[in-house]
Amino acid sequence: MRFFDRLRQLKLELTFVVATLICFRISAELELFERFYDFSRAHENWALDEIAVLSLNVLAALLCYLFLHAKTLSRTVKERDLAELEAQRIARHDSLTGLATRRAYTSHLAKYAGAAIWTG
Repeated sequence: MRFFDRLRQLKLELTFVVATLICFRISAELELFERFYDFSRAHENWALDEIAVLSLNVLAALLCYLFLHAKTLSRTVKERDLAELEAQRIARHDSLTGLATRRAYTSHLAKYAGAAIWTG
């Protein structure tokens, strides 16, 4: 159990590092560092460097949270879809014999009757 906890922690740390790198890449593309430097020189009496570092950390943490939340949502949707398929299978087949139930028979009949009408 301890191994999986450490693996989960490493995964979280790696996600945070990747999110930070993405933030820095976006900042470099938009030349935000140069703009910030010019702005901070124009307003030297403000404590802008601390605000900038804090803002980048908050942005990286937000990206990390969104990434992890998206993975959780994706996993939840997959689990729901599998549960729905299993519920449909249970509804269409007898649990004891495994044979198709009346519901499966009527849906197959409706499907084939509809196909026969269109082809006939």
